[in-house]
Amino acid sequence: MLDQQSVANSDERRRLGSWYTPPALIERMLNLLTSDGWSVEPASDKMRVLDPSCGDGRLLLAVKNRMPRRCSLIGCDVNPQTRKSNEAHGIEFVEANGLDIDWAAFHSEQGFDLVVSNPPFLSQLSASTSRKGASARGGGPYANSAMEFCLAGVEALRPGGRLAIVLPQSVLASRDTAELRARVTSLATPVTSWWSSSPQFDADVTVAVLVFERRKTFVEGSDAPWTSAITTALGIPPIPTLYTSGVVGDRATATANFRDEYYALVPAVADHHNGPPLVTSGLIDPGACLWGTHPVRFAHQLFTAPRVDVALLTGRFSEWAHKMLRPKVLVAAQTRTIEAVADERGEWLPGVPVTTVIPSELDDLLPLAAVINSPIAALIAWHERAGTGLSPTSLRLSPTLILELPWPQHQFNAEIVSQLARSEQHTFGIEMCAAFGVAGDEAELITTWWRTAGQLRRKRASPMGKNPSSVD
Repeated sequence: MLDQQSVANSDERRRLGSWYTPPALIERMLNLLTSDGWSVEPASDKMRVLDPSCGDGRLLLAVKNRMPRRCSLIGCDVNPQTRKSNEAHGIEFVEANGLDIDWAAFHSEQGFDLVVSNPPFLSQLSASTSRKGASARGGGPYANSAMEFCLAGVEALRPGGRLAIVLPQSVLASRDTAELRARVTSLATPVTSWWSSSPQFDADVTVAVLVFERRKTFVEGSDAPWTSAITTALGIPPIPTLYTSGVVGDRATATANFRDEYYALVPAVADHHNGPPLVTSGLIDPGACLWGTHPVRFAHQLFTAPRVDVALLTGRFSEWAHKMLRPKVLVAAQTRTIEAVADERGEWLPGVPVTTVIPSELDDLLPLAAVINSPIAALIAWHERAGTGLSPTSLRLSPTLILELPWPQHQFNAEIVSQLARSEQHTFGIEMCAAFGVAGDEAELITTWWRTAGQLRRKRASPMGKNPSSVD
């Protein structure tokens, strides 16, 4: 096959999203295709197989060598350098963008039996790979082009045909790919999936393999996240039946600080005695604030007890600081579970990108901290947002997601949030599960998972004089 390094240079490969599929991942894809007994037994007619972003044709050749049926192989790619390699292996090569062709009617046929694809991963946050706007197939402006190939793949299938595709994990729960997920599931049924936290090839992107089967009839699709590939691999329990009464947003508002607040804070932060403590994500443990007991790194500087001199904040940021100095719940970013702490006296300023949850009524402060810290909240967040964090096993929580967390139907004692600060996680977890109507073995399973996941982060926390507990 064509050597990976022969495709121009790394910049060109990045521009094309040209990252070839390693043999182990190909084997994984083909195993998933038939893991449920999908029939590929010999038949009188050829199996029509398409790869709409074929590169050097290695996926199609693997199918040909694996399948007991004779295959008619069609490969498409924008790179003319791959033509020779494909045609040398009996692949009909089409030089084009695979998204620009009506594959369902290609050669006047009625669709393909199998589509395999490791599509270009073209991030819309980079100027060199952006399509300069929303996808013509649907989705938001930041929808990775790999999801367009997923939709094109199911559109190319005959009823009963299958798509096996490699996707970057970021698209599984991305807001901008929601419409594309709905369109895919209106045409095809998810069959199975696979995910690993280890990067699989040179792109250094964590990926999942998903298999879909084309439906016989169109149905109303769902834009729900495709996170089961990740949650199953990580051993995250399914969401049980919950008894709820509204959502967190019925009792609070939430905001997150970003770049502007960060740069405004930089000159005002120091280890001095003036101003409110600066609390970053690394200083937030469930139910506890580590400020003053653990060092923290902010703006590439190490602090022992950072405070913000509000007098040094300029423009609108002085007013912002005064608005933040009120009772609130601070929620850490990029964590394995949801980690939040109540600022009962309204004394702290949130770092970036800490989320601030402000109760509508002061009496709701501790209940909010309890619900947000609960195992049920963490479980829902994983099923909704798996794959969106900076690391494969962390969550990126938005204010919207926090406000959409359900509120338990059953009464609970808000003071139990203090159990977290006393390291009584099991008792807290079981009681909060009960508030949602979850008990017995289900509550034990969820609480055990939640405690284990949370411990991984807490082990990183260091007392004063050792390594800093966060980098912001």
